[in-house]
Amino acid sequence: MSKIYISIPISGHDLDEVNKKLARVKEEYLKGLYGDKWAQHSDEVITPIEINKENLNAPYPTLMGKDIEALLDQECDTVFLCSGWRDSKGCRLEYHAACIYGKHILEERDNGKWVFIN
Repeated sequence: MSKIYISIPISGHDLDEVNKKLARVKEEYLKGLYGDKWAQHSDEVITPIEINKENLNAPYPTLMGKDIEALLDQECDTVFLCSGWRDSKGCRLEYHAACIYGKHILEERDNGKWVFIN
């Protein structure tokens, strides 16, 4: 099964707002694919918060290591870059890993639209 990885700026942002944004992006993506049955497919989307939910207070390098590992190991073929990713070191690292490993990459634009950039 193919999965997507949502890359979103987290450091320095309110965690509740990050979670809301992740939930919105995840739901919109899955609803677009599956309509009313979208909730049955929630395991097709991977987020950094879900990856690190057991240890969100771990050191930054540990968190990023788990994120990159998930992006590469969990059958992800697409990475969604949420707005603001260019100002986030973590998101830029995820972007470069996605490029190196030939992932499809979509970027969220300021108008809320998603476009393929790779």
